[in-house]
Amino acid sequence: MFFIRCLLNRHDYSLTALFFISLVFLSSCGGGAAAVAGVGSGGTGVVIQGLVTGFGSVFIDGTEYPLSTTANISETFDGSSTSSGLLSLGQVVTATVDSSSTVVSAEITPDLQGVITYQPTAFTTAVNGTCAASTDYYLYVLNQPVRIVTQACNTSLGVTTVFNEPFSQCTANSSCTLGSPNGFVNSLITGAEVKVHGFWVLNPSTQKPELIATRIDEYYVPTNSTVYYNNPVGVNQPATNYELSGIVTAVSSGTVQINGGNGVNGGNNTTNSYGGSTVSSLIVPSTLANNQVVSMFVPSTNWLSYFPSSYLGTAYSPTTALAVSNLVIQSATSFANGTNPTVQVSGIITSLSGNTAIINGTSVVLPSGCTYCTVGDYVRLKGTNHQGELDGATVEQSLPSNESLASTVVNLNGIIVFPAPVNGVTTIVFQGVTINASNINLTGCIPGATQLVQVKANFNSGSLQASSVTCSTISNTVSANTVADYVGITANFSRNINQFNFLSNNTNYIVTYNSNTYIESDLTSSSSNIEVIGVITSLPSANTPGAITATSLKRTENSVLLKSESD
Repeated sequence: MFFIRCLLNRHDYSLTALFFISLVFLSSCGGGAAAVAGVGSGGTGVVIQGLVTGFGSVFIDGTEYPLSTTANISETFDGSSTSSGLLSLGQVVTATVDSSSTVVSAEITPDLQGVITYQPTAFTTAVNGTCAASTDYYLYVLNQPVRIVTQACNTSLGVTTVFNEPFSQCTANSSCTLGSPNGFVNSLITGAEVKVHGFWVLNPSTQKPELIATRIDEYYVPTNSTVYYNNPVGVNQPATNYELSGIVTAVSSGTVQINGGNGVNGGNNTTNSYGGSTVSSLIVPSTLANNQVVSMFVPSTNWLSYFPSSYLGTAYSPTTALAVSNLVIQSATSFANGTNPTVQVSGIITSLSGNTAIINGTSVVLPSGCTYCTVGDYVRLKGTNHQGELDGATVEQSLPSNESLASTVVNLNGIIVFPAPVNGVTTIVFQGVTINASNINLTGCIPGATQLVQVKANFNSGSLQASSVTCSTISNTVSANTVADYVGITANFSRNINQFNFLSNNTNYIVTYNSNTYIESDLTSSSSNIEVIGVITSLPSANTPGAITATSLKRTENSVLLKSESD
């Protein structure tokens, strides 16, 4: 769950793992200042499918877009969709922006959601120009090959995988409290369940489909009498419905092969038979063809019949077709309409017929003379939806398959109480993203002061290191798009009343929220410590509390420290 054309940004569990580093973070992917979306898209909106690479409002493919406080952020999980999802770093999302370039809705759908059928297997990447050899991993989710990327230059997407692993490993339930995460490889055990965001590509050696993971969220880890896993938000439940997707490799009267059909679970990237599934569906779209990307729901009971749990972690190849439901063709154009006819997509070209390419499932008519527009090349472009196909496209960026996007830049812009250093280390947390800000000049930053903080950071050995931090005083006039991230105390939060009093850094606020606000599952009326992320609509004065319209509410362990993804 993206390589961003320049950088990414956040989520609410454990940022233990790798972040996908340089993806194309948009700022021209050169590591410079992030672009800010302009109004120049005409009088209508635009549908944008891309990678979440930061927060201020929200950065997608390196460009910052204001996020409406009433935006419908829809997230698909366990076979259904909720209207109060949480945007997180490394997700691939489909967002609709209005004529002022404000995000008014976004759809978060993982490419894979379900059981791990084979644990991560390490392999050494080849030296490519200035890109040194490193260790990447293949993970199998629902028997589909997923590549975990540890070094941005290892793929042309220029990304590393962001990992959100909230579980702590313990020897007994009674001793399992908040603790250190188990680690991105050790926690990905067979039988555990995850959500994976990424881009479908063709393996350059075998030309078989695989998913380059930009984000992995673990939501269930099985326990036994000797090993127990604790999730800080109190949820460790397997799903009853899985989400499966992939590239169509064959279609035959109700039976569809994705990613090569029933391949070997755990096969390595040098073999010709690894992963994939043959699926059967009651309804197959009449326009379905090879090279398209499809997604579908799979009841967990159907999966167990197709892939018995006794074969987890073995080189098993299923012998029957998997019964699925709701098989649909994935395309960013399905979100376009008369009001929003323009669509922007990015990714790796996986199919090319004449001048018609498929990029992450979306069919695009390439402009004549397009440079670096063949299978395996990275392209970001914008066009007009015409009967499910992008036409009149203009290429904004393209790179050959033997090059990768420039170094990742993660952007964080928002209001926080600037942290004091601990043991000489300054750590900035904003919307769950943790950044080491030591050994650089902190321009204008005052520990303990509420300030507007602008951070640029890069991935270094799996963690984010700030390259610049600038702080400024909050003016009396607060920008309508400036997001604050505060922790504090409340005594009257209720899920039944959309307003509560909030005390943060000795300052009083009245917080309001709506049906589209993300509310963490363990936040209840008995919670006193709370994190509020939202837009400040008025600043506090001597006798009048300030006002915040919340986009996210979470329980915290204390009233001082912001939550990172490991909390």
